[in-house]
Amino acid sequence: MVYGAARHEAVNVLCEVEADPRQVNFHWEFNSSSDNLQVLRFVPEGLRSVATYIPRTEQDYGTLLCYAENSVGRQKEPCVYIVVPAGPPDPVQNCFVTNQTEDSFRVECSEGYDGGVSQHFVLEVYDAVNSMLQTNKTFNEPPSSTSKVCCPGWSFLSLSMP
Repeated sequence: MVYGAARHEAVNVLCEVEADPRQVNFHWEFNSSSDNLQVLRFVPEGLRSVATYIPRTEQDYGTLLCYAENSVGRQKEPCVYIVVPAGPPDPVQNCFVTNQTEDSFRVECSEGYDGGVSQHFVLEVYDAVNSMLQTNKTFNEPPSSTSKVCCPGWSFLSLSMP
């Protein structure tokens, strides 16, 4: 799992394990090209643990390792989480309009690189004659064949995915 974070931005990383017996202790480590450090800020809750990690320098990006241990022993292979610098996401790609009727149409797009952070997508519909915004919709995933945009009574429209 990859987590994107800006410098000085806290990222909460969830580690969840299966264990029998269920009483476990967690151990977190940060592994970069220059250091291997124990992560001290984490909260265990049963079979889950959440580590709060804050990269402060370029060297603070790397791999977080999560180990669980119970009376049987320590987990053989750790859960691995990669913390990368967050950057601007790429724009959506290959957008096209389908099922265009007199009062609606559908938009389908493919998402680009997410920049290491969760995204949302905004679809703006403009009147092609006067360039006035007619409607906008927000999606948690790129618009797909289920993204119906209604525009009854409007003439030709232009679309923008900022």
